[in-house]
This record gives sequence, C-alpha cells and structure tokens, in this order.
Amino acid sequence: MNRKSKTITRDDVAELAGVAPSTVSNVINKKGNVSEKLKKRIEWAIEELGYKPNLIARSLITKSSKHIGLIIDEITNPHFALLAKGAHNEANKFGYVLSISLASEHVDSVIEDFISRQFDGIIFNTYMSEVSPKMSELIIKSGIPYVDCNGITEHGSILLEIDYYSGMKDAYYYLTSLGHEKIAYISGTPPPPPGEYSRPERLDAFRWCCDHFGRKHYDDYIVLGDPPYFTNFEKGYQYGQQLLKRNLDITAIIAVNDYTAIGVLQALKESDIRVPEDISLISFDNTVYAQSSNPSLTSLSSPVFTIGAKAVEYIVRQKETPAEHRKKIVERFPMELVIRESTAPCLLNSDQNHVQGDR
Repeated sequence: MNRKSKTITRDDVAELAGVAPSTVSNVINKKGNVSEKLKKRIEWAIEELGYKPNLIARSLITKSSKHIGLIIDEITNPHFALLAKGAHNEANKFGYVLSISLASEHVDSVIEDFISRQFDGIIFNTYMSEVSPKMSELIIKSGIPYVDCNGITEHGSILLEIDYYSGMKDAYYYLTSLGHEKIAYISGTPPPPPGEYSRPERLDAFRWCCDHFGRKHYDDYIVLGDPPYFTNFEKGYQYGQQLLKRNLDITAIIAVNDYTAIGVLQALKESDIRVPEDISLISFDNTVYAQSSNPSLTSLSSPVFTIGAKAVEYIVRQKETPAEHRKKIVERFPMELVIRESTAPCLLNSDQNHVQGDR
C-alpha cells in the first residue's frame, strides 16, 4: 500500500487491526463495549497508518460538531482570559474545540451563528449585552446546553455564578476594620432602565453595607458608567478623576475589578494622592494586574479558571443526557480577600471621620 498517495480510511484501519469498521468507529467515538485488547490493537493501527478521522463527515453522523462556543467581553481582561483558558483546557481533555467570540451589541447573532453551526454547547460570560427573549426561546428549542456564567440571566440550563455580594461585604467590612468610614465604590455599571435587571450584586451589597454602618448620602460615593457596560484601564482612570472632582475627602475606594483599579490608581498618582497612605484601594478578580501593580492591590479572588473548566464539564455531561432528562444546575462560587499593599489603617482619627460622615 502506498500510504503517501492514498487517503487512509476507516476501512484501512479495520483491515490492519483485523476488526470490523464499526468497531473502529466505536473506539474513535468512545462508544460501545470494546475490549481493552481490541482497543489497543485499533489504536496501534491508527498510529501505524497515520489515520485522521474526517471530522465533517463524523459530525454529520454523530450530530456533534465537537465545538463549544464561548462569548466573553474581551480577551485583554485577565478575568476573561483565565475563564477562557480553563474552558480550553477542559474542552481539550474531552476532544472538543473551543471557539471564542467577543461580545457586541449583536450578541443574539453570535448565539444564532453557534446554533446554526451545531455547536455542542455555549458558554455565556458577558456584561456588555443581554440575550433577547426571542433568542432565549431559540436556545431552549435547539436543545444545546447553555451555561450562564454572569449571574444576570436565567436563559441557561446551567448557572455558574461568583458570590460578588458576599465579596463586596468582605471588602467593606475589612476597610471598616481599618477605621475607614468614607468609602467610595467605582462600579462603572450603567444605571438600569426602569424595571430592568443589570448586574446589581456588588452595588446592592455596597448600599447594604452603607445602610448597615449608618453612612449618609452614600450615592455621592458611587460612580456609575454609561452603556454599554465596559471596563478597562482608561475607564478606571476616567472614573477615578470623576470621583476626585467630587471633593468628598474619601479615605478608601472599592473598584469593580483589577482592570479598572489600575486606571483609578493612575488617577490618584497624578493627583499626588498616595496609596495606601492617603487612600486605600480594593478591587475584584485578583488577576495579574493586582499582583503586579505598584502598590500591589488588595483584591477579591474568584476561581474563574475553575468556572471555565466546570462550564465545559457540565456541557459534556448534559450532552450525554437526553434534553427531557436534564436538570437545572446552579453552582455558586465564593470569593476570598487577598490582602496586599494597597490597603492600610485610616490615618484620620475617629472624631474627624465622624464629622465627615455627617456631611
């Protein structure tokens, strides 16, 4: 046999291994009860012949494209990059390809494209746009396992969410234990339209903390953003400047994430405000930005790599379960406060703080 001039087929593998072509298919597709002895013989024949399955033909037969779609806001934010890496590694273990699409105002069209390509699952982790009710119906009708990782929508059969509410409370309580009372929150979240839901956990938790500790006029200490929701260094710098112009004599800031926090840090430095001597700074995500900034950032850590891997694991598990027997999966992941250089005890005495808090 001239292997260089002939395309190797499944039948060639079967002939060399001395088995039926269907047995080769079972080994390739990991189906059926094939003895370990036969499996090793077939794997040897595949390697000996250099056989590569025709994935397109295989997908037509198995009704599986071996592709999983991931929708994220951006790849430059380490939070999303880590989630993508966790999903990629897990997908690779199961023989799947991870296709990444960056979110836009037309997220429905991205999902529709994934469905039309017969993807085996979709992971949704974006805050820039939301899935329409019409697309939600299409997702359910398609039977494709859908993982919601942002905790906003209930479109997915699988909901994996980070406990940002408790994370915010931990951050606020920690700053309070250091003597801080005039604490600001840079959210960047656009004000939601009346009656609509828009990533409120951290904001709600911040307001709860302010009420709990008797802080007055705390809305002055919250910086919101403009739609669509988007965070990066430039946004953080812009929000930091906005906050400083309010002249609130704040002693601590909580930023929505590390990416935003490094922009806030730059705005503070340019105003000759020292961190943490003058203002303490806490952020969320505990990414490489928190670890490498100067000073390093106290940050709330979340297992985002694990969440990415779990999303794929659940998709594969549900793919093997008939749609009518699939159960709703909800898993919530705690955050952990990692203390670094950007936080310190408040230098103002308690009397000064009390007067400022009553302004």
